[in-house]
Amino acid sequence: MMKLSRNVKLAAAATAAFAIPMSVTRWINADENGFRGTEQSLPADSNPGFRTETRYEEVRDTRTGTVSRVPVTVQTYRPVDNQNAIFVPARVAEASETDRLRTQYQQVSTDAEREPIRQQLVEVLEKQFDTMHAQQAESIRQTRERLETVEALHEKRTANRDAIVQRRIEDLLGAPEDLRWQVSPTPVAMQLDNYVPRTSAALSQPGFGPPPATRINPQSNPSFGQSPGYETSTIEWLPVNPPTIQGLPTLRENENPQTYDATAQLHPGRAVWPSQSGRRPASDVSAAESANRYFEIQRNLALRLSQLEVAETNLDASIQLREKGAIPPAELEKIKAEVKGLKGQIEVDERQFEWLRESGEKEIARLKQSLEKVRDEDERSKMESEIQSRERLQQMMRRDNDEVDGDREPEF
Repeated sequence: MMKLSRNVKLAAAATAAFAIPMSVTRWINADENGFRGTEQSLPADSNPGFRTETRYEEVRDTRTGTVSRVPVTVQTYRPVDNQNAIFVPARVAEASETDRLRTQYQQVSTDAEREPIRQQLVEVLEKQFDTMHAQQAESIRQTRERLETVEALHEKRTANRDAIVQRRIEDLLGAPEDLRWQVSPTPVAMQLDNYVPRTSAALSQPGFGPPPATRINPQSNPSFGQSPGYETSTIEWLPVNPPTIQGLPTLRENENPQTYDATAQLHPGRAVWPSQSGRRPASDVSAAESANRYFEIQRNLALRLSQLEVAETNLDASIQLREKGAIPPAELEKIKAEVKGLKGQIEVDERQFEWLRESGEKEIARLKQSLEKVRDEDERSKMESEIQSRERLQQMMRRDNDEVDGDREPEF
């Protein structure tokens, strides 16, 4: 697997070191012998928000059946529904006011000093009660409105019982619906220039064309196109002409129609390597555009390598938990699929990098041959500058390509 610069590798390692798998946190206080705990809920009168508290969990040994209570210190959050969220700041301020008066009351010892504080506390509590009572009345009103809506819907469905049953029967038996809305099948796709790669984000948008009823696998489609669906790279390929709206993508004048790779457009989101006919010729891409592609590949690859480190750490911990019976098999398979998908995305990025490097070398050779036939000094100067820029970029890509790991991680 291709390596990146030293800073990128350190960043990826740091991300993996401080990441805690989400599936591990629930069982972090479980016993070594594979005990399972039953999490206790917060009391109904607790205030909303984050808090650190000690609670008890009932832990049962799966082998002996023994049940015990274990203290666990956790940070919890009690959510608030939208109906009562607007009252939370006022309740917090009221609680702080009563606490302040109670503290003042306890700090004095004579009745003459305590009586004014007691009167203030009574006034504050009466005001809090009035506010709380008004809030409860508003909540009751809203609940009554929702109940009336549900009752009206229930009565409507009761009156249309036979029609609802008949419609469900038609759905189950596949009866034709003659009164449905007729939509004319006139798909309109975004026509981009033929140099746009089939892994471009533009062709991955489902709005640019409807998916077919059956999957199409042309003879020219490589076996790599039948790999499991995972995210494709979003490299920006800069167009020369603005896109136009047409019915379907067109082919070049000398292009073989059988080499058109339809899988990338008909199945957006699948990792399909673009065919040669669909790529933009290297002679049409400047050194600056090639550099933009190169850095975009590096950014995507750095991000996915970091995500892979975290996913593999999560996988190792999940395998150990699965051996203890702490997590179900479906969760472990989900984590394995995530690791496999990230490896497939990294493979796509590496293939794009390799194609970019090879096309750059061919373009340098072509420019050097063309330079021998140019007599104009200005044109020669421009071509020499272009060659130097491409050679510097090729040196960077060769340096990254030389840093290769000899052993790859096994596929699942």
